[in-house]
Amino acid sequence: MSLKSQNIKERWFAAIGGANGESEKVLRAFMSGVQAAGIPEIETGSQRVSVGLGSKLKGMFGGGASQDRNMIVIMNKSLPGWLIYAGARDYGKQLLVSWYLVTDEKKTSRFSRTIGTMASMELDIFKTEELSAFVTIVHQSLKDAVKQIMTEMNLDFTKVDTHTRGFLNIS
Repeated sequence: MSLKSQNIKERWFAAIGGANGESEKVLRAFMSGVQAAGIPEIETGSQRVSVGLGSKLKGMFGGGASQDRNMIVIMNKSLPGWLIYAGARDYGKQLLVSWYLVTDEKKTSRFSRTIGTMASMELDIFKTEELSAFVTIVHQSLKDAVKQIMTEMNLDFTKVDTHTRGFLNIS
């Protein structure tokens, strides 16, 4: 799957010093939290994603490391075209943890594509409420997973910026 055609609408990122090697543990705790929250109408899975064919070719022909990453994908069936990608990976002695809320017009229904993707992805008050709840619960689940791992490692979670960047601005 390529993220090239998708637009990032909201995101959160944390770099945790000294927590390298803990990505699988964080992601397991995160998924447990998402499942325990009982968010209605969601589908979850793991996918290998990239930022497009150009990055794959660049990596294959010596132009740098491949940009493919394993990420968790969470879709809410009541919000077609809105997806969350979440991941954790080592970066030196850091653990990088992130999620991205994206819009993907390819994930909208055929009817929506016929009437126009932008019109189908507009948010009325109820869709805005649904999206806000969905993203907030996913964000809280990943923050809780990070806090759990950091507490086990005697690291200070209060130094992690928990505010998201985008139009929802969740803390």
